[in-house]
Amino acid sequence: QVGTVLLVRSRPLRPTTAGRLLIKHAVQLRLLRSDLENDLHELTPGASAQKEEDRISIAVNADSIATWALNDVINVGWLPAGAVVQGVVLKAASQLDGNGSPTLTFDVGVGGSAALFKSAISTVGRSAGASADSTITAAGLLYKTTVRSLVTVTVHAAAATAIAGTVEVAVDYYVEDVAGSAP
Repeated sequence: QVGTVLLVRSRPLRPTTAGRLLIKHAVQLRLLRSDLENDLHELTPGASAQKEEDRISIAVNADSIATWALNDVINVGWLPAGAVVQGVVLKAASQLDGNGSPTLTFDVGVGGSAALFKSAISTVGRSAGASADSTITAAGLLYKTTVRSLVTVTVHAAAATAIAGTVEVAVDYYVEDVAGSAP
């Protein structure tokens, strides 16, 4: 917890000054991690590609969930060029739709293909307690990015009765060399 507002509720969402500082710090950490991995790879030239996993959690207020509408997009994070996706898990720490007939569903994909990894997932956030979905579409399994790609969660159908909670996306991938990239 940071203790201050990080996002301005608008369409699209925008970071506040504090949010921009947090993003800047996260980018710097990723660059440092990448530099370290490259340096270590140079020390062991025969080693295979490094497996990476990024987790980004988004805590959402109930009134925000209630305003989610069909096709609203949540930008989650970036996959680097050459990322080969092995799995995607969508999680909710608790129930997000408390209606007797819940309607909340999500798609997970990348820019240009909103449902590449998951389509109309209805098992996450619709029942009491934590829930998760680890299925992946055939097209999404072993999908390889050729350029840096934005991972998105799209609201396929909004919550009937919103409850505050957390949505988390975990992407399991490794990085292969991209043709034409320098070592």
